[in-house]
Amino acid sequence: MLINECSFLEYERDFKNQYDPYAILIKFKERSIGFVSREFTNKIATDIDLNETHFLTIFFI
Repeated sequence: MLINECSFLEYERDFKNQYDPYAILIKFKERSIGFVSREFTNKIATDIDLNETHFLTIFFI
């Protein structure tokens, strides 16, 4: 699995995460590859909930 510049990633809220109520799971080609750092999830999760966004394109690695 190779993630590079302009890769298309999907993200989704992980409501069942016991460690972070705002957890955001990152996926690449339908495979889970990690989570957004907890220090950013509160603000990003609010945006996801309000705008129902689920996709992201990586421009820099």
